[in-house]
Amino acid sequence: MIKTEVAEWLRVEQDAVQRWAREGQISAIKTPGGSWRFHRDELAAVVGATVMNRGELDELFAELKEALR
Repeated sequence: MIKTEVAEWLRVEQDAVQRWAREGQISAIKTPGGSWRFHRDELAAVVGATVMNRGELDELFAELKEALR
């Protein structure tokens, strides 16, 4: 996933995703060109969201967003 997709998925600003990646709060790879790449499965594992329904995911992402501010 690219930074834009992660931001949309987590419903946060792209700057927050980049900051979390830079600080090591979420797993990411920085390409030689300076872009960030993220693995959806790793992000889901971080938030414990691999087997949740959409409503549960929405609630969890809102909590994650608050916790990482």
